[in-house]
Amino acid sequence: MHKPEIVDIEFIQRLYDEATAYANTVGFIDWPTPFPLETLEAIIANDELYVWGDKVPIAAAKISLNAPEMIWGEVKENNAFLYLGKLVGSRAIRNTGYIEDIVMNDAKQFAALQDKSGIRLDCLADNKKLCTLYSRLGYESQGFATFWSTFQAKQLVVNKFQIEL
Repeated sequence: MHKPEIVDIEFIQRLYDEATAYANTVGFIDWPTPFPLETLEAIIANDELYVWGDKVPIAAAKISLNAPEMIWGEVKENNAFLYLGKLVGSRAIRNTGYIEDIVMNDAKQFAALQDKSGIRLDCLADNKKLCTLYSRLGYESQGFATFWSTFQAKQLVVNKFQIEL
């Protein structure tokens, strides 16, 4: 897990485009293709984008020290949790356990280093496969949130998950 160089942005955009294309085939549409470079640049500028992979990124995520209020609300506990969002993995690591074994464990270690008591994340509520994965990994559902999509002119419903360290 490391912070990307700005020169990696095209590789990272391809990761997001690949993940979006897959999500679109199974009916979970929110992110546009191509994934907006300005969004990635903003996440990098905020020092919140992390990638996995030695020479070429094979996974990426936005890691924030606080969960977004539009999803989690204005709760004091938000400061106690690391937020893992916009998580993607390349097709090459799909169904290999890399996300579960490497990315999630790195996120837990990073949360501990930041003195966080746990991790929060979310996914589209109708993405049963991802909801099941998060539950299997020990994340507990904290209910649902409805908000306007950053990318689409529609409301989204997400299932909120958290795990205590």
